[in-house]
Amino acid sequence: MTLDAQTLLSFLGIAVSVGLFLVGYRTTIGARKERTRTTNEEIIHGLLKRLVLDEMVLTPDEVRRFAAGKAADHSLKSSDVLGFEPIVDRLYARVVDNDFIGSEQRTRILERIREWDSPEVDFEDLMASLTRLYDTRSRFQSSSTALLGLASGMAAAAVTAATAVTFEGVDFVLERDFVRSLAVALVASGLIMSALTILRRTRDAQEESEPASEVEFESEYERNFARMIEKSDVPFSYSRDGGYDFRLHGANGDVVVEVKTTSKQLSKKGLSELLKRLEDTVADSGARRALLVFLNPPSDHVRNLSSENVRVMGVQEFKSILRGMSRPS
Repeated sequence: MTLDAQTLLSFLGIAVSVGLFLVGYRTTIGARKERTRTTNEEIIHGLLKRLVLDEMVLTPDEVRRFAAGKAADHSLKSSDVLGFEPIVDRLYARVVDNDFIGSEQRTRILERIREWDSPEVDFEDLMASLTRLYDTRSRFQSSSTALLGLASGMAAAAVTAATAVTFEGVDFVLERDFVRSLAVALVASGLIMSALTILRRTRDAQEESEPASEVEFESEYERNFARMIEKSDVPFSYSRDGGYDFRLHGANGDVVVEVKTTSKQLSKKGLSELLKRLEDTVADSGARRALLVFLNPPSDHVRNLSSENVRVMGVQEFKSILRGMSRPS
């Protein structure tokens, strides 16, 4: 076989594998993201029509049921679409920004929206569901992409081999040169698909504001974390400068708390910087110590990063500390 033929077969394998990967991604993971965006828009548009045209008085539970029903219509789970808080935020913004709603009607609608309060949710159930949701989405995205890449590579190898057999004969497929060119094609296509996956995920992370995003997931976690503290009757306040999330006012001194969903979302450098910031916060704020609390139990390696002033722990350990705190006398 000539060098030109080897090069041609290598390029053919790369083109086929990358092409199949892009088509497969678009029709699976990409299609699901598009359905989610469409469903979210239908939820907001539908609720806005009922609020404006019929002036319906909806309860938070009815809003959630409507969103869940729309998700089911598009073969999605209720956890895939916007949660209650983001729905309320978007509705409020659209009512305020709509020039076709009269002043008096706008005031009435906004008053009803302000009266909505987040449905009461059991913290244990919510944390368990959020943990499963976070882990499932992460595994689904990674495994789906990996399987798609593997299938594309195998299909490309089959097409390349079939092309070689057609033009060069069966014996040629067993030659070392062909195997080498096929291996080069597969490695090159794998690198290209990996790069495309990273670029696509980066773009999605920048553009989307769906529940799958880290920011909204973190916000939901923090809101319900605050509810847990409220139920414990331990006095607390929020950070004013962003140095931490909560400040617990205990009888033996204050404790500042920073909450994160999982240590996996932090790089080694990012985790070190976060711990250093909490150390500085303790020194500057006069707090007794700082707690870094993860929704998912941190690994032993991450726990061992605790210091005298900063402790790293999971939610269950934090709950034990919370029960041991009392109101200041």
